[in-house]
Amino acid sequence: MNYVMGTANPLCQKPVSSKIFELKRQVINTKQGSSTVSEYYNTLKGLLLELHLYQNLEMESSA
Repeated sequence: MNYVMGTANPLCQKPVSSKIFELKRQVINTKQGSSTVSEYYNTLKGLLLELHLYQNLEMESSA
């Protein structure tokens, strides 16, 4: 109800620093396991690209 009234933030809007922490944790915990090298590489690449995007947003918002 608070969201409808405009008094609460949407759940999808986490602080940028929280998202950066979450992405770093995912990168550290990602293992190849039974994935192929290509799948593992693409997973890490996607996480690192997203991390880079959020780090740029954090830098812009603090400027």
